[in-house]
Amino acid sequence: VRRLSFGGGEPTLSKHLVDYVRVAASLGIEDVEIITNAVLLDTKEKVEPLAKAGLRRAFVSLHAHDELLSRRLTSKVGDWDKTVRGIDQLVAHGVLTEVNHVISTVNYPYLPRFADLVLDRWKGEVGVSFAFVTPQFRALENAWLIPKMSDVVPYLRVAMRKLALGRVRFVVGSR
Repeated sequence: VRRLSFGGGEPTLSKHLVDYVRVAASLGIEDVEIITNAVLLDTKEKVEPLAKAGLRRAFVSLHAHDELLSRRLTSKVGDWDKTVRGIDQLVAHGVLTEVNHVISTVNYPYLPRFADLVLDRWKGEVGVSFAFVTPQFRALENAWLIPKMSDVVPYLRVAMRKLALGRVRFVVGSR
């Protein structure tokens, strides 16, 4: 096993996460990753033990370029700022970080602004994975969230161009 990913909910809620990461690394697993919203990783005291234990990667959900749009998408107040500070801490501790940006009818017009945030704040140290809301599970009950590709493409092109010019690694999900 070369890579182990802790996800499937919010792994940072586990009081044993540092121990899990340490054991995985001690077993010779080179690439230990968490899939997280990073809300609970917003301070050095929370991230440093994970990095020292062997955390190498983080895949962080971030679906908006600012607090207001994030609040509209998640109905949570203050989580956007904590997530961004969590990403700051992960980067500062040498954890290879990629943000997962799910594109919906609510946020697609802001894709260029999202690219600006990534470029301005993290200067190419954070990658981006663009994904689309897919017609399954809860999205089936809220089909209005699934954007038309023809509406998204002009905004996505601008965002991808900005990221490419800024030498930011990115991928676009195939769904």
